[in-house]
Amino acid sequence: MKEQQPSSQLLKKAGLKVTRQRTAILDILLAADSSLTADELYLMLKKQGHRLGLSTVYRTLSLLEEYGLIPRVGLPGSSQRFFPKAAGHRHHLICTQCRASVELDRCPLGEFSTEMGDRYGFAITGHALEIFGLCPKCQEKGREDV
Repeated sequence: MKEQQPSSQLLKKAGLKVTRQRTAILDILLAADSSLTADELYLMLKKQGHRLGLSTVYRTLSLLEEYGLIPRVGLPGSSQRFFPKAAGHRHHLICTQCRASVELDRCPLGEFSTEMGDRYGFAITGHALEIFGLCPKCQEKGREDV
């Protein structure tokens, strides 16, 4: 029996139909070192020989987000970016210039989110944290341009 890909398992677990397009998009996101835009995903899919339209990529990303498989991150002044949520609970530092991201080694919000939920009567189901700034390379590049 053929072993299932992690993306197929994630789709099934979420109650979604496993399709070629969905698994291809999730496979790319799971293998990515940083966040990706829909346009970047589309170009990567085309390079790999997948035949689907950009609108399909956008629809699929919206569906995957709706089912909690990927979070959408809005960087200041740029396109929406997507991280694979399936790899576990993660938070990131994101460079606003080159879009590089660094995964934080711990979650600073666990106790805080529980406290805020209790204080305001919310049943907390999750949280996300993205911190924006300039990475060391972009800071150095900025110094060189002066």
